[in-house]
Amino acid sequence: MSGIKGSMDEVEKLQDGERASTSHNQSDLAYRIDERPPWMMTIMMAVQHFSATFSGSLVLPFLLSSSICFDKDPALLTRLIATTFFITGLSTILQIMFGSRLPIIQGPGAGFIIPAIAALSVRGECPAELTANSTQQERDMLKEEAYSRMNEVCINLTSFRVAKLFKFIKRGFK
Repeated sequence: MSGIKGSMDEVEKLQDGERASTSHNQSDLAYRIDERPPWMMTIMMAVQHFSATFSGSLVLPFLLSSSICFDKDPALLTRLIATTFFITGLSTILQIMFGSRLPIIQGPGAGFIIPAIAALSVRGECPAELTANSTQQERDMLKEEAYSRMNEVCINLTSFRVAKLFKFIKRGFK
């Protein structure tokens, strides 16, 4: 019995030590959940968050643009970047309203970039870059090729997601 009592005393000491270390860790926090940082610090953290989000959303269209021939025409590249930011904002709003209700930026994912570039490299080179002397036919040909490549990426990603969904359903939502 004395062995059990000794063990119980050791457990109580450990628990008291954990409580003490937990209260010590709580005092190391800069702000508790019900506190707010000063306005200047809030603004600086918002600028930092915006910079990280902006650059992350801007890099991926540039990485993919050369493979889908959007880098040859500034208007197409501008449209790709604008679409990326619009969809990022829309998906973030939907996430806040209907998802986990946390203000998490739902930006473009980088997981598909390498497979998309590899798949599009099979199609060969893009048409020649547009110049000031380019004809309307050359512009239309570039736009048609660019949208064709973009559709190929969208179809491949959609079919991949549908296949993953069927696999998920087949496993019984586990």
